[in-house]
Amino acid sequence: RDETQDTVELRAFFASFAFLSTTLFTVVVVYALNVELATVRFEVREGFYSYLSYSLAVTWHQIPMMFLSALSVVLPVWIIGNLPWERFALGWLILSMTLITYESCAQLLSLIVSPLLGIVAFINFWFLDFVFCGMFLAHDAIIWPFRLLSWALPSVWGLRSFIWAV
Repeated sequence: RDETQDTVELRAFFASFAFLSTTLFTVVVVYALNVELATVRFEVREGFYSYLSYSLAVTWHQIPMMFLSALSVVLPVWIIGNLPWERFALGWLILSMTLITYESCAQLLSLIVSPLLGIVAFINFWFLDFVFCGMFLAHDAIIWPFRLLSWALPSVWGLRSFIWAV
């Protein structure tokens, strides 16, 4: 395989676009789970199941679906970008873990009473993650209260690892 450094910026942009745009689709989960919450509260109150069994069922279903969703993104990216197949599994794992993180954040924000406020809060979280992920600002250029925040955001670690895997 003949690799040259003249395409490094294009590959980094391609990988970051595929990575970051995929995470924004999780905003739909905030609305869906907010609507589902009313049903779950009713069914728990009626004794159909407990909150623990609901949480375990959702988690049991969520993790394989995040791996499947990540596969549906990573496979075309690897084919279109002509990326090294030795690192395919690593890129798939990194995107899967990041999607699980975003899904968990969407589940938390779906507990806000208004679904619209939950969606706005998620978009705010995504935008902060987008700005402070390290692509636009070096971590040394961020003032210290926001620098602490930037180390806790998932794309700081996920995007850097994904670009390294590409």
